[in-house]
Amino acid sequence: MNVIGTAGHVDHGKSTIIKNLTSIDPDRLKEEKEREMTIDLGFAWLNNTNTHEPVGIIDVPGHEDLVDNMLKGVFAIDLALLVVAATESIKQQTIEHLEILKLLSIPRIILIVTKKDLASKEMIAGTLSDAKNLLKDYEYNESKNIVVDSTNSEDINKLKNLIFTELNELSPRKISSNARMYTDRVFHKKGYGTIVTGTLLEGKLKTGQDVYLNGVTKSRIRGLQSYDQNVNTANAKTRLAINLTNIDKNTISKGDHITSEFLPELNNSFDAKIKLSKSFKKSIKHNSTIQAFIGSRQINCRLILGNLKEINDHTSHYVHLRSDKKISCKVNDPIILRSSGETIAGGEILNTGSSLKLFKSPVYKEYLNALSKNDIQNAAEKLININKVITLGKLKTQLNQNIDEIKNKLSNLQKNKTIIIIKNNSNKDIQLIDVKWWLKKSKEMINILQNFHDNFPLRDGINKKELIQKLFPGYETRTASSLFDILGQNSKFHHKSDLISLNENNNSRPEHTEGISGIIKSINNNTNPLIQTGEIDKEVISYLINKSIIVRLANGIYVKQEWFNLSKEKILKHFEDNDKLEIQTAKSILNTSRKITIAFLEKLDSDNTTKRIENNRILMK
Repeated sequence: MNVIGTAGHVDHGKSTIIKNLTSIDPDRLKEEKEREMTIDLGFAWLNNTNTHEPVGIIDVPGHEDLVDNMLKGVFAIDLALLVVAATESIKQQTIEHLEILKLLSIPRIILIVTKKDLASKEMIAGTLSDAKNLLKDYEYNESKNIVVDSTNSEDINKLKNLIFTELNELSPRKISSNARMYTDRVFHKKGYGTIVTGTLLEGKLKTGQDVYLNGVTKSRIRGLQSYDQNVNTANAKTRLAINLTNIDKNTISKGDHITSEFLPELNNSFDAKIKLSKSFKKSIKHNSTIQAFIGSRQINCRLILGNLKEINDHTSHYVHLRSDKKISCKVNDPIILRSSGETIAGGEILNTGSSLKLFKSPVYKEYLNALSKNDIQNAAEKLININKVITLGKLKTQLNQNIDEIKNKLSNLQKNKTIIIIKNNSNKDIQLIDVKWWLKKSKEMINILQNFHDNFPLRDGINKKELIQKLFPGYETRTASSLFDILGQNSKFHHKSDLISLNENNNSRPEHTEGISGIIKSINNNTNPLIQTGEIDKEVISYLINKSIIVRLANGIYVKQEWFNLSKEKILKHFEDNDKLEIQTAKSILNTSRKITIAFLEKLDSDNTTKRIENNRILMK
């Protein structure tokens, strides 16, 4: 499947050629017929006799005031028909349209010199020579050309054959499994509902399939129509009308993005590689306001040039764009920049959702360089280095490459010990980790633990949650926990419940200092279960609790662990023959004061051994 489009100055015969090629009048608006001038995009098609497939045609307006409309159609074409009237030769809009085709990287152009029946041989020869030279100026040196009388059937048939031959010479396009389309018309049809039209850029769509408006709002395809035929499926580079369910016409605008995958991140910042228009003789300034055309959408943007104050040459430059609204778009989408009714630059989007701080970093420029050269392995390495940790899914979206190609490059990086690839059991959200960052995090964890042991020598380790927050601040909780679980597998680290320590600390740390040994001896020799902790350091108390020498009851009361265990056994024995326990009964069983009894019972409650109901306790099952 292919889509072609017209280009050229107003009244040079673009619509007439399409009408005679297809028997379809692309001028559908009443105003267009009254003024005999194309105003909005027109659509038609013809059957390719070589492939027996329909070829979509987009007819664009040629007036200088309607370049914005031209841009919203021409971005999706594979082959352009540059129309120049022999009676007028090259005009301003001929040049601007050709510049736009070049900036959009449209691969092939057919030069059509029209109105040969109204021009002399000299006029035709002069126009043909001027147009060929113009094409060479824009590096379309191999473009085919044809001179026609648009009303002559023999000329039209020759043009058809030339179109089919040129389409056959196109390079195979990159295959994508995810379908997407920018809308160029939106309307409501009674009995059907909301209908959008556009050129399916990638992937495949089918009736009954779920799709997303701007990657977020879910809908379903009620019906598909292509070239006036109802179809069940549609492939890339097909002109489509899509009947959508559950979406009101007024919620969709021309230029909105229809995708087959959920894209939760709408963005208002983009990085692009651009080049100034050949005929643009001025400079573009840092922080200037421009209009950006992405797909069939037009947005206002602030142009950020990084360390440059202006761009005044015709070499490639990276720019950062911040738009006035969040939109859905994709890496490698073409972009055209206009200002004050003039096309000033164009190129392609290389990243979405980036920050100005990131845009200014040297390693990010290396990433953009690799991506623009299609050096996927180097681009993947730089992107992982920038993010430190990134999922395979996000990497694929950022690089906009075939998943098998990406996996092949990642395998090379893993062999080179540049990255670590971590797979989970479901094989989803594969984590890609920068090795240098990972080694740094391992050293950081060792330092945190060593400092902790130095400051708290009596503690068994640092709390796992606290350690995760220190190591991975700003990371989403699930991601941080996943990373920690992998990092913690290092044999240098010891895990005890939710406490993490250095193994060397557990092996070399003396179990008792002389002072603690004396405290333990005093506790063991004392027949009173109640422990007086007033003069004991808090760290020592924590140590005695962790070593199961004492137990903290409610209200800051401490007792011997041995007494607590025996007392608990007595209470459990009571419940063998009783359903409930009163405080006074417990006091008698424990043979202690009411204060200690209540603190003891509240400890059992907090341990979920018992449950308080009014003034009684019951045993938890």
